[in-house]
Amino acid sequence: MRLWHTSVVALFCTGVTPSPCRGSDDSTTRLQGSGPCSVDGIWNALGSGDSKAKLVNLSQPTGTDQVTGSFWLPSPANTLTGTLDSTHHLNFTNGLRAVATASTYPPGQDRDCTILTFSQGSVWCMVGFCPPGPPGPNPKPPPPPGPPTPYDPVTPMPQFDVPGAAAAGAFYPTGTPAYYYANMTGSTGWVIHLSGGGWRFVGESGAADDTVTSDGLPHNMGGGSCYGGCDGILSNNAAINPLFHSWNKVWVPISGTSFTGDVWDSSKGYIRGKRIQTVVIEDLLNSHGMKGATNVILTGGSSGGLAVYLTCDRVGEQIRATNSTTRYTCLADAGHFLHHDDMKGGNTTSESFKRSYYGWNSTGGTNQACVAAMTPTQEDWKCIFAQYVTPFIKSELYVMQNLYDSWQVNNILKIGCSGYNQPMTSCSSAQMAALEQYGADMRQALTPLTSNPRIGMFAPSCIAHCQSVENEHPIALWYWPTRWSIVENSTSLYPRDAFNSWYSGSSTGMPSKHVQDCAWSPDTCNKLCPDWT
Repeated sequence: MRLWHTSVVALFCTGVTPSPCRGSDDSTTRLQGSGPCSVDGIWNALGSGDSKAKLVNLSQPTGTDQVTGSFWLPSPANTLTGTLDSTHHLNFTNGLRAVATASTYPPGQDRDCTILTFSQGSVWCMVGFCPPGPPGPNPKPPPPPGPPTPYDPVTPMPQFDVPGAAAAGAFYPTGTPAYYYANMTGSTGWVIHLSGGGWRFVGESGAADDTVTSDGLPHNMGGGSCYGGCDGILSNNAAINPLFHSWNKVWVPISGTSFTGDVWDSSKGYIRGKRIQTVVIEDLLNSHGMKGATNVILTGGSSGGLAVYLTCDRVGEQIRATNSTTRYTCLADAGHFLHHDDMKGGNTTSESFKRSYYGWNSTGGTNQACVAAMTPTQEDWKCIFAQYVTPFIKSELYVMQNLYDSWQVNNILKIGCSGYNQPMTSCSSAQMAALEQYGADMRQALTPLTSNPRIGMFAPSCIAHCQSVENEHPIALWYWPTRWSIVENSTSLYPRDAFNSWYSGSSTGMPSKHVQDCAWSPDTCNKLCPDWT
């Protein structure tokens, strides 16, 4: 998660008081290039020493350069201070996230904007995240009106160590016995989130290769704050998460193998994702009352979303063995990583998955029906890909997947142009054709699932990654009315509402599967998912 992924207006100032230096109020203004308003300029000023971040009580009245007014804060305090860590997360002692709303900035327009003000000594910097500015010579229709983004406090997630984890051999790669984070509410409903963040791919030599994506360590939990904020489907805010806000919420840190690995040796260290997942579920059942659950949702994003596909039935069997009446559902977010060639006809990422399937010893950790079907032809390695596993899943499943998944476009297709929150104008016609083909291939891979009555789906034609929790954006795309939606039958549709309608079986007339047929385009398809989100 980086704060500039969704920024449109950049402000930078020096001096003891934070008087604004206005950036251009235009949808093409980005944090890029050089100078004090660039990404490098901001983080060079703030990325070392005792950096602080403040949410300041301010807005800008019409026609003035004077910063006054107020933010929507949860308490009377109008200034809150937190530390800015090396990954640019803002950590507040009272749990407040680094997101606020002002309704009178820019001048003369009633638009919701998020403004972050950073300080280090005498250096101040304000960064604004706003919708596009006034229309130019060729105005686009305005997006459908929606309520302002509700304030979403971080869901507190204290750490729980798993008794007996060491005896079971359930270790993270560091040698730390299995643990997890949880918000226990006493509800009979449970949301269990499997963390994303990458894989600890096995290199060609057979050794764990930490340079491919992430190091596979549980480093991204950051003081119990998930990817930066336990929001979306993990939120305790009823306005944002009306169906699940009161449920118990669990976060299982990344294992590096999408919770399928089960091996240890002197060169690889501990690759025990399967055992970690198993002992965490056992502890929730035996020590925290999940045996009495009426509802359990297993969810995850990115590599955790892939883990949901691969381990959905295994976890379901473990839960139903203790309570056959529990409604068990899997929500896989941004985990449908395609077995696909890149722009040049290579397939290095797909080969990394295939090689790691054997190096991780994932045979017993992934879907066993898939393994049984693929082993006679020596293609059981395919059972590390969601597209091959999903037809074998027996449990109730919801697929949440952008057709033009931003991580996949960058790391599997390797498109080589554009990037997070950048326009696609830097892409050649060949690159755009490859992008459109990738989206068509994703749609084709998902289409067979639409006839399965146990499967629901939300697959928009957008260039983005996770939607159910905050990942690469200031807040979750789960419900962000001013920034993220698709339109069906002239009605805005958010990931939250699509999933909730399917899960609750409401008679709203909303279909259970949403797979967009339109090719990516903010002009003709989705105006609230422009560019590379």
